[in-house]
Amino acid sequence: MRHSAIAFAIGLLAAGQAGAITFGQIDTFATDAENWQSSFMGAPNPNPPTSVMSDTLTGNALEITGNGEMGPGGRPTAFNAVQWSGDYLREGVDGIQMDLAAATANSDPLSLRILLGSFDSAFNPIGIYFSADPLALSPGETVDDHVFSVAETDLIDMLALNRVGTSDYDAALAAVLVLRIFHDPAGLGARIGGMAGFGTPPPFLDATYQIDNLTTTGAGPIPEPATALLIGVGLMGLAAQRRTRS
Repeated sequence: MRHSAIAFAIGLLAAGQAGAITFGQIDTFATDAENWQSSFMGAPNPNPPTSVMSDTLTGNALEITGNGEMGPGGRPTAFNAVQWSGDYLREGVDGIQMDLAAATANSDPLSLRILLGSFDSAFNPIGIYFSADPLALSPGETVDDHVFSVAETDLIDMLALNRVGTSDYDAALAAVLVLRIFHDPAGLGARIGGMAGFGTPPPFLDATYQIDNLTTTGAGPIPEPATALLIGVGLMGLAAQRRTRS
């Protein structure tokens, strides 16, 4: 009975702390795009990310395409504001790992980065960060288990870069709204939807690449003080029970 009560209390605390992102989650794109889209609060894109059978990665992968033309669909980019939103700090996430493959038909190499955006209810930015170091992906090249770090030292503050403020790293990573994967060779960042008018749009590019097995890296969830206390009380109770029986 005591074991059940402890487990139930821990479960209630965990449920109350649950966010959209969960440490260890993985996108395999086995049947669909798993909530990845080609626009976020912007114009509809004629080239949405699509789950396809990959010739280079294992099984299905998410194919991301840009047609290089000015306007929607011109950039090879993808957004996720569902399972990749939430509290990265609480979940102990320090990076996002994935497999990537560039199409052999690409005429130019890709310079891929991720971007994390956090906004308040009025869509004022709390923080917008993007990768300081891009992943260079040549036509036909495949890279397995690449990690895009989300550590503050490995990110560029896009607000500071554009001289419109300073991002709050802890507040932003505790309430990520959207994750973006995009091509950005110059390291200028990218706009987030039509409401965030600052920033430089990434370049148009006629290119295709695939991603697969997106997952998290890091130490894993950090127990809240109440959780740690409850676990400690439970362990003390179990120890006392053993002493009584002996």
